[in-house]
Amino acid sequence: MTAAEALEQLRKDGQGDGVELFAGPKDAALLVRRERVKAVLRHLRDARAFGCDLLVMVTGTHLTEKKDAKGVLVRAAGFEVIWHLRSVTQHHLLAVKCRLPIDDPRVDSVADLWPAADWHERETWDLVGITFTGHPNLRRILLPEGWEGHPLRKDYVYPKEFGGINLEVDAPWPTP
Repeated sequence: MTAAEALEQLRKDGQGDGVELFAGPKDAALLVRRERVKAVLRHLRDARAFGCDLLVMVTGTHLTEKKDAKGVLVRAAGFEVIWHLRSVTQHHLLAVKCRLPIDDPRVDSVADLWPAADWHERETWDLVGITFTGHPNLRRILLPEGWEGHPLRKDYVYPKEFGGINLEVDAPWPTP
């Protein structure tokens, strides 16, 4: 099932509100408004037409502002969460995206729908700083407790030391 076919099916099922097709440079995805994410993902899991019984991955990214050659804003700064879902029985893979504003990077947790989301959401929060509302245990998973900030944000400033350990290391090659 392609993303376009999934969108058509969602519309037939009465779940198409707040969902559109994202025609990316490589693969298409479903782009879902934040307030509809949980309901749409639940439907993709439960509806016979989809049967997305496996959450492959949840990830997030920090998007910077992007302008075209004429200086016209193409993309505002913000965040994006991506869920990759697979139907083991129907042999299809779907990507679902949700864009979040720069000043409020939060979306509903789906850890109650797919237990595997627990670790994925923790990792995304830890590294990117996207909050998953309703997550049962949203805390650091890769970085130590007490670490400041989220290192995969584009504006992150790496600390010079942590816990008395010098983190400044000379690069093994010249940097520009």
